[in-house]
Amino acid sequence: MKTVLVTGATSGFGKGLVTALLEKGYNVVATGRSLIGRQDVFAHEREKYKTQLVELDLDVTSAADMKAIEEYFRQRPLDVLINNAGFAIFGPVEECSEEKLRKQFEVNVFGVFLLTQKLLPALRHAKGHIINFSSAFGLMGFPLSSAYCATKFAIEGFSESLSYELKPFSVKVSLIEPGGYRTNFNNAAEWGMELSTNSVYSRQVKNYTRLRQNLATRPNPQRPEEVVQGVIKIIQTNNPKINYSFGKDAFLVRFMKKIMPRSLFHRISGKALYSQFNKEH
Repeated sequence: MKTVLVTGATSGFGKGLVTALLEKGYNVVATGRSLIGRQDVFAHEREKYKTQLVELDLDVTSAADMKAIEEYFRQRPLDVLINNAGFAIFGPVEECSEEKLRKQFEVNVFGVFLLTQKLLPALRHAKGHIINFSSAFGLMGFPLSSAYCATKFAIEGFSESLSYELKPFSVKVSLIEPGGYRTNFNNAAEWGMELSTNSVYSRQVKNYTRLRQNLATRPNPQRPEEVVQGVIKIIQTNNPKINYSFGKDAFLVRFMKKIMPRSLFHRISGKALYSQFNKEH
């Protein structure tokens, strides 16, 4: 049975993928920051799938953790790499700290680049599959999310380029572009600056906060199980596509960008976002 490595496996899509993959009979290497010390995360899975599950610490910004993962797979098979680890920093560029901006790119971009680089020998040997989590925010810009959007745009370009250079080795690359799903994503997100009522962006910040709260509590939310099961189907596909959008919002963005000239898409989305983020209450 194939071996799958999942990063960011302690919550959200990552945790759901670990459980679902184990149920399908895959061998799973679940990774996350300080995962070994958090025995409760996979207590049930550890008991039920004793020989299928391996848990490893992996902070993608830690050179030591990355080296340990590289060594682990030097003599072990790896068929699928799922780069799911990531988080979001929100806030206006003018006010976000350099430290937070750099952290955003270290986790979401360089973590993906470097881990993939270290595991490519094993993936080439297996003629494996790399699955990178992007976002609907990798398809369009969004106010107060420029750093996060930029990292997901980077993952889009990285994955497309990588698919071309790995094609001669029969290594597949796919992008997952989820919209807004009910996961722990919003709780893990950070503001990139100190919140202040004196900010010239305070109206936009208030409206964005209200929007996030409304989305988090809306009835009939998009369920992460849809993405989890979709990723498993992609793994089982012989000739997967490079782009997979999940959720009505992501589908709408992709559809609009497909049928509209870029200038028209920018004009329509810009008008809608301006109205949403600059309204008075």
